[in-house]
Amino acid sequence: MNKAMRFLLPCIVLLTLAATVGGLVPGDGTPFEAVSVRDEKVLINTRGLYFWDTVSSAAQMQANDLITLLLAVPLLLVSFFLAVRGSLRGKMVLA
Repeated sequence: MNKAMRFLLPCIVLLTLAATVGGLVPGDGTPFEAVSVRDEKVLINTRGLYFWDTVSSAAQMQANDLITLLLAVPLLLVSFFLAVRGSLRGKMVLA
């Protein structure tokens, strides 16, 4: 494995952790009702990273953050350590 991959992959993991944790941290605020461009009433989240998104889309994005945190990051780390040891399976999963 080359030097660039050994440097970039931990950076990717750290940035991914920062992004997912930022999306999962709850904030203060009370949702409010607004009218969309299509004249539909929507509930705006007003909490955390997804402040101006609807409650429904914020919930979906937080679910994606949780899956990334619980599945993608550990899989990335395991495949990285296997690839460093020379495992073909680790390299395939890392790819």
